[in-house]
Amino acid sequence: VRPADSMAQSGSRLRLEVSPVAFLDGSIKAGQVSVSGLGSDALQVTLGGQIEPVSLAKLSVALGWPEMAGSLSGVLPAAHYQDGRVTLDGKLALNIFDGEIELADLEVENLFGLVPRFSANLKVDKLDLGLLTKTFEFGAITGRSSGYINHLRMESWQPVAFDSWFQTPPADPGPHKISQRALNSLSSVGGISGALQSTLLRFFDDFSYRRLGIGCKLSNGTCQMRGIADHRDGYYIVQGGGLWPQINLVGYNRQVNWPVLLQRLSAAASADEFELR
Repeated sequence: VRPADSMAQSGSRLRLEVSPVAFLDGSIKAGQVSVSGLGSDALQVTLGGQIEPVSLAKLSVALGWPEMAGSLSGVLPAAHYQDGRVTLDGKLALNIFDGEIELADLEVENLFGLVPRFSANLKVDKLDLGLLTKTFEFGAITGRSSGYINHLRMESWQPVAFDSWFQTPPADPGPHKISQRALNSLSSVGGISGALQSTLLRFFDDFSYRRLGIGCKLSNGTCQMRGIADHRDGYYIVQGGGLWPQINLVGYNRQVNWPVLLQRLSAAASADEFELR
């Protein structure tokens, strides 16, 4: 850790101007850090900062995560800690997968207690699905995705409630391709089935789609599912379009148990073989 450029202390209050710290192939700029109530139960900490572009590949290797493509950068607004509670003055903006994730209304309660509680609203703008799906064994998808996770609530860092929605942005130029493996991964989750237009489609590895969208509203351990458009008694997850071969994917189960959904997603991401049915 590099030493602070300057330090001022008055009573129980401490202010530090922290120099940028090298972090992998980027850097972290912490700026000014303020600490008060040192040595008492009234400890307060305020800080802000900025993350200069860091390679996600190097970061994921360092953390033991699946290797990710692209880079991470962002701005951290003033964050405050007091009495086990963390709040932000503004929005946390992260540039990742060639898109942006904006975190607002962040609040953490009982941070060091037995049951920490986290709440926030997230906005996702034009993430590159090609970069994202390279990270996991879910299957390849090209195109962009935008959406949100509103009213997110977590207890002990496990989600207990949220309203999420992700879809192809209306002006996304593409190309829009989805692999057979990605289709099967989606098909294995929550009663979703592929509406094949021809048995010949079984022989193709990739398919064209016009748009895709999926949403989940979690409450009382159950996800209320929805898609990009209604289809008879179901809903479209993927709508075909573009050059042949095209594919539609339709979901029929509108209520899915949350732990079961997580298990199916985990199984889909780790499965070695997939087959369109």
